[in-house]
Amino acid sequence: MFNANPLQRFKYLMTYDNLEGGKNMIRQLFGIFICMLLIITVLPASGNIDVSNNLIPLSSGKTLFVGGSGPGNYSTIQEAIDDSSDGDKIFVFDDSSPYIENIIVDKSIDLIGENKDTTIIEGSDVDSIVLITENNVTFSGFTIQNSLYDGIIIVQDENPPWNNEIYNVNVFDNNIKNVSRGIFGLTLSDSEIFNNNIKDSVAGIYLCQSSNSNVSGNYISDCEYRGIEINAFRSEHYIVDRILNRLSPPAENNIVYRNTLEHNRWGIDIGSDCTKTKVIENNIINNFEVGIQLQSSSNIEIKRNNFIETENYLEYTPAKFSAVNRYKQYFTNSWDANYWDEPMDKPVPINGIFYFYILIPIGLKGGIEFEIYHHSLVTYDRHPAQEPYDIKK
Repeated sequence: MFNANPLQRFKYLMTYDNLEGGKNMIRQLFGIFICMLLIITVLPASGNIDVSNNLIPLSSGKTLFVGGSGPGNYSTIQEAIDDSSDGDKIFVFDDSSPYIENIIVDKSIDLIGENKDTTIIEGSDVDSIVLITENNVTFSGFTIQNSLYDGIIIVQDENPPWNNEIYNVNVFDNNIKNVSRGIFGLTLSDSEIFNNNIKDSVAGIYLCQSSNSNVSGNYISDCEYRGIEINAFRSEHYIVDRILNRLSPPAENNIVYRNTLEHNRWGIDIGSDCTKTKVIENNIINNFEVGIQLQSSSNIEIKRNNFIETENYLEYTPAKFSAVNRYKQYFTNSWDANYWDEPMDKPVPINGIFYFYILIPIGLKGGIEFEIYHHSLVTYDRHPAQEPYDIKK
């Protein structure tokens, strides 16, 4: 899936000494100005949750331009990426939209669109629209749309076992629609995904085996499955890796903050083996089956969220215990001060289920599970909010 063939590259002479036309000069300078503004981009935070977007300042590399009418401007985004070096900035004008290409960002660069509503990258149904494989990347200001594959994939290793983390990738202020998964990060670390609008897709944002990352201020709507999912993968040798406790990197220390999840099948899913994750101040509105679901996860804090007009607003699935797998215990998770669609004068019960099962290994890559016993459990939000929170980006 990741082995897309990059478009054939060609080079334009990047000289601006003889630039003609006042309008074009203004547009070039405007592009540089927009890039400089990104240095101070921050996301408002409240309370004691630190989710400020501490982007690494843009470097002093050269700026390459795509689209527009300037001499030396590239005609495709991939050509500019191919000719760039680590630390460069690529500014994409909206004049030539839509850019019908599948791009691979394999250098530490800042890729900036002129206007997220009019700078469009159109999928071609041959691969993910944007593949980011390098650390220290900024991607902002685009509409990503119309593909049977994912909108944006962030991963350093294209093939398992995915041992290498990819870090400091910041994806923000984009529109993503009509794709498979909007944004998929695999082994993503110390990164920011914020202020994106994702809709009419199979799923919104999915982080797998990722840590120390913030998913903040995104609006995700009308997805067939999950709005936001954080999970851990099963390796090729999952049984052995689990016994030896060598699944790495861990899926931990992530923050899901001030997102709005509306009209999806599930709102937020914190899945297997996730730990030390905060789900704080999110709007969870009219999702069809589940507002928030926890599966085999531990030390998850769910606090000050709005649950609005969700009929089956919660399914709580505690940890599973196995004879060979070491899972965390469900009661390490906490629910507090959430708003449950109306004022509540009593603690709100959160239903769950405890499973006991035996896993019989088959080879090194899998096995068969036999359920021995299951039992319903209940935990509580003991301090439900009396009115909805004013949660904005």
